Amino acid sequence: MNVINIRENPRYVLGVLNSRLVSWWFVNKFGKMQRGTFPQFKVNELADFPMPKNGKAHRGEIAKLVEQILAAKGINQKADVTKLEQKIDAMIYDLYSLTQVEISLIEGSTVEK
Repeated sequence: MNVINIRENPRYVLGVLNSRLVSWWFVNKFGKMQRGTFPQFKVNELADFPMPKNGKAHRGEIAKLVEQILAAKGINQKADVTKLEQKIDAMIYDLYSLTQVEISLIEGSTVEK
């Protein structure tokens, strides 16, 4: 994976990488969390990350939601963007074709975004 030359919309990639699913995947794949709540990806670990192949379905919408989150946080760092994050998470679950049981496992985990 070439981290410098990303072919996807960077806002879309940001939305995927910051989703609950990816946080859960990272903890369960590598068994570690660094810097408290947020996973710290290393390039070699990120190379193993399975970006969704069918991302076209939600790519633009996820990028727009990420823009809204960044704008809100730019105005007020403490802005509540929970609903926007939940919309992104729902789209990510759809992209990976997760079942309701799998979603419940992720949502019920202690992994915090």
